[in-house]
Order: sequence, then structure tokens, then C-alpha cells
Amino acid sequence: MSRKIWIATITEALNSLHPYAEIMKNAFKFDHAIDKYVIYSSFPVAGSLASQFSSIENFAIWQESRLADFTGNLKTWGLKPLEIELMAGNIGPSGSGKPATASIRNYIILEALSAGVEIILFLGEKVWPSILVDGGAEGPELREVDVIGSHLEFLHTHNDLLASTSWFTGYHIPIFQHNEDYMKILEDFLQQDPAVRFPAVQREYCLEHIVNTTFCNTRHLALDLGKAAILPPFFSSSLLLDKEIHHGLLEGTIWGTLLAKNRARCIDIDLLLYEDLFPESEHPPAPANPAISELLFQHLRGICIDLPLLEQLSSQLQTDYLFSRDKFHLYLRAWCRNTSRFYLDKRYLQLPKIYKAACRNLKQNSSRLESLQSLWPKLINRFS
Repeated sequence: MSRKIWIATITEALNSLHPYAEIMKNAFKFDHAIDKYVIYSSFPVAGSLASQFSSIENFAIWQESRLADFTGNLKTWGLKPLEIELMAGNIGPSGSGKPATASIRNYIILEALSAGVEIILFLGEKVWPSILVDGGAEGPELREVDVIGSHLEFLHTHNDLLASTSWFTGYHIPIFQHNEDYMKILEDFLQQDPAVRFPAVQREYCLEHIVNTTFCNTRHLALDLGKAAILPPFFSSSLLLDKEIHHGLLEGTIWGTLLAKNRARCIDIDLLLYEDLFPESEHPPAPANPAISELLFQHLRGICIDLPLLEQLSSQLQTDYLFSRDKFHLYLRAWCRNTSRFYLDKRYLQLPKIYKAACRNLKQNSSRLESLQSLWPKLINRFS
């Protein structure tokens, strides 16, 4: 029986038809009817590109005005101002700050539930419906795979299985590693970052090494909305730095940990889709390239902002895959000193202080998460 399916991508700026058109073609190729492909763009979309998308069936371009309309609906539904700010993902008086990606994701999920959607697949803006395989003498080549079908194969199998996820492969960026011990602490989180690519995986198989996971990749994550009763909200920590709001970047792992607390599961389906980080370049930048330093710094800052909350949630589950805060801070200081010298970028020296500030802000972020968890079922029940 056919299930109502949405695909969704959240991007800063929508400036191309690709790879979105290829994702949609892939779904049709394998006989999956997509009710809607939602692309949320934080910045305005050029009129000519919007027209191209409108000419293709089932694409929907959403922008900030749509989020504003949704926020207005929250008031109509009886939510209080502080609850509305909480849902909008802003902090500070009158909701100052940019909406967090986690809040936009929650909004898309609620819209999907209101439309009767059963499955929603979140994909990143540079993800293609292919895996990278060894092409022999010709070098690596892409092989198209059934993306939607791969997730559907698992999502209907168990009542407690709410989500399926996996990671990526692609041409790697050899990040400078000055001491392997330092990298081991950060590695699991850094591999979620567009700035970091560990060696590309080329292989002839997929969907073989299936494991339960709390490391949920929000750029490749399918949700079974038919089980919305056990669906936690997405959340990331916030921190005020130099009069500007910054959000954490471990949204997927926080969500996976909350899912485990709900006695529900996410599985890694071992489908390493190709992520084309540098579509305009034949070769990735060298590790010392300033653009790589910028991306790496931004992601490390996001890790530091979210780690205290994630450590607290993990300790409640009695998992021990994270180091203690003091030990992490010690390794982080050493890593940042050497990285700052390598990139000639003193901003890395700020990261240990940012981590400490996030630890001091833990109580506030934890309180906001608790409030969101209390509010979320009321919104879920409205649509399910």
C-alpha cells in the first residue's frame, strides 16, 4: 500500500535545481510517489529559479514568511508568548536571534502531520541519490540507489523503530591531525560536519551493517510519522557570543538521545550517499585553505555549544561514549593551540572559553528543552 511521503531540505540559500531534481527523479524511477518535496531557504530565492521549481510538479519552496505565518497560528492555538518564542527557536527578549535549524525542522514536521504525511525524509542540500563505488582503472564512480525504498524497507518492521539514518561518502578533505588522541575525542562529532571528510568509502554493497544508533544525521534522516506519539522534538542549545546568538550543531545526536529516552529506536541503515561538497571544483581544498578553516571553526563552535547538554542527557541514560567535561576541556585546549598555529587563526583559542560558557549556560538550555518537551505533545496531538 502506498504511503504519503514528503522529502525536506533545509538550506541557507537555494541557488540551484540540483541535486533536488535528481532526488525527485530517483524516487519516481523506483516507483515512489512523493506528495511534496519541501525546500526551506533562509534567504530569498531568485525569481527565475523559483519559476523553474514551480514548473516541476510537487516542489514547494518555503521561506521565512511561511515560518512567520506558522508562528501566528501558534498564537491562534492558544500558545503563550514564551511558548511561541520557544517553538520559534529564538532566545532573548522578543525572540531575538535567528531561528535554529532544529526549530525549522519541528515546524516542517508539524506541517507534515497536518497534511497526513506518514514518512518524511530529511536530506542535506548537497546529497545525491548515489553511492560511491570503485570503478577500477577509471577511478571512483557513482551508482544510483533506491533512497526512499532503502528507508521504507526498515521503518515498518518494528513498533519501536521510529527513524532510520546513515552517513555520507565523498572526496575527503585531509584535516590536519597533530595528535591522534585529540582527534579521537572530536571525531564522532566532526564527521557530521561539511568541513570534514574522512577518507572516501568505495564499496559494492550497502544496507548490510544495520545497527541501532543515537548518532542521527539530520541531513539523511527518515521519520515514521505514524508513530508521532513517541516522536521527541528537535532541539539545539543557544549561546550569546559577542551580542550574537549562536546555536549548537549536534541537533541530530541530541534528538537521538531523546529518542532513546522515549524507548524508541533509530537505526543506521548503512547507506552512504554521496555528498558533493565542492560541486564547482575538481579537487577539494587543501587542509590549510582558509575556507576549510572557517568551516571547521564554525562547526567546532557548534559542538562546544551543544556538548554540555548532550553530556547531561547521556549521563541520564548511563551511556559513557563522552568524556568528562574537565577531560574534554583539557584535550580541546591542546587541540586548539595546535590548530590555531596550523591555520594561523587565533579564533580557535576561543573555543575552550566558549565550551566553558556553554557549561555555565547549561541550566538555561536544559530548562528550555524541558519546556519544549512538555509543549511538544500538545502540538503533536493536534494533528495526529
